[in-house]
Amino acid sequence: MASTLLLIAAQQTQIVINKEEYQKKMNSIKNIYQYEWKRHERQFTRFVQQLNLPIKIEGIMYTKVSPNNQVLEVPLHYTDQFLNYANHPRAQKSLFHNFHNIMQAPPSIDRYFIDYVYSTNTELNMKTSFSSIVCQDTLVPTPIKFHYHLDNTVSHIILVVKKRFYPELKCFESIVGLKDVHDRAHQFIRETVNTESFTYQNNAPEIRFPIPHQPGNKFNQLSLAENRCFMAIYHGHYDTKAIANLLCRSARTVEGLISSMVDKLQVNNRYALFVEISKAHMHMQRLVLARINNRHAPVKNSNESNENAIL
Repeated sequence: MASTLLLIAAQQTQIVINKEEYQKKMNSIKNIYQYEWKRHERQFTRFVQQLNLPIKIEGIMYTKVSPNNQVLEVPLHYTDQFLNYANHPRAQKSLFHNFHNIMQAPPSIDRYFIDYVYSTNTELNMKTSFSSIVCQDTLVPTPIKFHYHLDNTVSHIILVVKKRFYPELKCFESIVGLKDVHDRAHQFIRETVNTESFTYQNNAPEIRFPIPHQPGNKFNQLSLAENRCFMAIYHGHYDTKAIANLLCRSARTVEGLISSMVDKLQVNNRYALFVEISKAHMHMQRLVLARINNRHAPVKNSNESNENAIL
């Protein structure tokens, strides 16, 4: 009897150890690029085909970073160079997969800015970025354009092409832009992918780096209520009733907020306002930081609790 109990205990211990080892493996960036993408290869291939991109793409990578530096990284279109990145000893220390560093960066950065940041932080002994490892001399990545979400996460998508296709890629960016590709990838991953299998912990240090001069933020004059309305519009809610439901306010109140923002920002009408807001990435970045800083603030009443879903 005693030997049977010992055997059962040993088996249970082994199960726990195996589970921990498996979880550790699942949460490594190397595992994502060696195994996980293969399990989803058919789904990913079908999705990329449905994008119907007008140029030949060598690789597509979607990334989303949480305030605790948990990184969701999904190689939607695999290229062998991705494995060079995953095998790099400092892959899980990518500076721009650290939430603190992202929130210091401009809303759009290119490989030259990234390489400059790496080169100016020589004490970190980190001389290589994702773009320099993956692209080298034959491939070119799209710039990183950060998307700030209501759940305080930040995401972006990178398309990689051969150098000779870069003019066509720039033309595609200027006409269609990467936002549509990003939004479709974001929706696809949320609905069909087990995100835990593609999530790892980023261990990059927090750094400070020079930021290009930014003009004065005209959105600073918006009130708290107007900023909540701003965030709803920024995320594609243009209908007055939809915004009202999101903010738990009346449609009449929302109309007043929109009218006030039109006046403050000196635009001609609400449609011009929506265009301005859709491009105000830096202000959205500041609002996300404000939300994180205030996330432990006490809630006074039920209305405020609903509002905190936005800000």
